[in-house]
Amino acid sequence: WSATVELFGYLGRNSPLNYADAEINYIISKKLQFGCLAGFGLSSAAYTNYFAINGTWGINLRRR
Repeated sequence: WSATVELFGYLGRNSPLNYADAEINYIISKKLQFGCLAGFGLSSAAYTNYFAINGTWGINLRRR
């Protein structure tokens, strides 16, 4: 298992987009994991809240 908390944002010509989110992942192997994350906007221009389910699958590109 792994868990992360993140604060991030974007600066631009319009209002800034600032967010906070938390993610939890279940690590099956070094190359395979599944997880979900949820977050919310900290500024008025940002999305109110969001939720995502994700998965990653890695391959080794380095030759031996």
